[in-house]
Amino acid sequence: MIKAAQDARVRFEGMFLSDKMAEALLDEPQFNVCDNPETFLTCKNDPAKALCQITKIRRKPRSLPPSLDRCDPACAKIARTDSHIAQLRREIAELAQRPRAA
Repeated sequence: MIKAAQDARVRFEGMFLSDKMAEALLDEPQFNVCDNPETFLTCKNDPAKALCQITKIRRKPRSLPPSLDRCDPACAKIARTDSHIAQLRREIAELAQRPRAA
């Protein structure tokens, strides 16, 4: 994920993209990064390796978006930022303060 951000900066810093160029950029697999705040992680989507892609669909694998409702923390294609960790710790603290059901 860090390499994708560095590559994008080197490649596109200061550029204005046309609609066609922006569309082509979205097809670049190395820049296909999705944030999933519900699971406190970021996905560097690679449908061929992603654990969220439990079914095989006959399309170009790169065209499959990640299934953000099925993120798997064991997936090799995820990353957590400092912000994700801080959010996760806040969530744990909130859950720990809730009354337990009998």
